[in-house]
Amino acid sequence: MPLARLIGNATARTVSVLIHKPSIADPLPFQLQAFSLYRYASRLLVERVSWLCRDHRRAGAGDGRVELIYSNRSAMSYEDLCDYLRRLRDGTEANGGHVDWSVIDPTLIRAVNHEQLAALQLADTVASGVYFAANRNPYGEIEDRYLRLMARTLYRHQGKLEGYGLKFWCSDRAEVDRILIAATATS
Repeated sequence: MPLARLIGNATARTVSVLIHKPSIADPLPFQLQAFSLYRYASRLLVERVSWLCRDHRRAGAGDGRVELIYSNRSAMSYEDLCDYLRRLRDGTEANGGHVDWSVIDPTLIRAVNHEQLAALQLADTVASGVYFAANRNPYGEIEDRYLRLMARTLYRHQGKLEGYGLKFWCSDRAEVDRILIAATATS
């Protein structure tokens, strides 16, 4: 709880992508190739990060490009992820999305072991807080206090949270609304 409170008081901005697998109408394309759902979720995340950086770009603060750092997953090829993003950028991948390529450079993406970078542990805290707000425990309860504590950091574009700081792929509107209420409540 103290770490969630610390993050919630930081000047940082956060973006989360929530995918409810039963809501995927046609899961077959994601089952045909390893990590394809992970790559697609990364695309959704990279889109939003690119918009956040575009919206908050400051003159004289570097070249405006984003260095994306993933927590290393041993079975995942981050070169494959970078290739996927290059195909999106070059228009050779179907459904290229809406990434602002002026701030995203696939060569600036890397993976680091979780324990080697404190920022990855902070990102994990954010992801865990969102996870516990979205998923019921074995007793059927949800724990949204962490999300409420960190809600101030969620990226909003012109005041809009859904689709920006929280991107949902979920057909259950009541669940989406429940999470949005927690994300806009004050602790």
